[in-house]
Amino acid sequence: MSTSGQRTRSAWEDRFRTPTYEDLRDQCNKQVAGVFDTARTRLGAIPGVRESLTWLGIPWRWSLEYRLALDPARAWAVLVLQPNRPIIAVPIPSPVLARIQVARLPRSIREGLRAAPPVAGVFWPAWECTSKTLVDEVVNVLDLKRSVIAELPLSNGTNS
Repeated sequence: MSTSGQRTRSAWEDRFRTPTYEDLRDQCNKQVAGVFDTARTRLGAIPGVRESLTWLGIPWRWSLEYRLALDPARAWAVLVLQPNRPIIAVPIPSPVLARIQVARLPRSIREGLRAAPPVAGVFWPAWECTSKTLVDEVVNVLDLKRSVIAELPLSNGTNS
């Protein structure tokens, strides 16, 4: 049986072979690779964050998941390493989003927050990272998220 007609899966699509970041980056054109690098550097520079390359299923496949050491059970941000279209998703619990002054944010960020689908009380805004400027704006949302969470009373029963 000939295998010449079978399409080879890209590193991003092949869930059975764990790629390296370089494998995923090499599938991109120069501009997208630069945005990937900027996003990875900025997200990795967040204090207390840990990066892991994780299979997240369809549609995000192999992505870099960022978790805070203080809350390792939940993703702080996800960098979807989709070739030619990197995406950053930022899960934001409903009480946190309610305290963010969305009107003061750049238009692209506002639109992403307003269009975010809620899943079990957590909104999942995602931005297609078309430029390094947009990456910086998304990282600013993570800073806002952190400051709002720091102001909220603990909801895990430790502050009764």
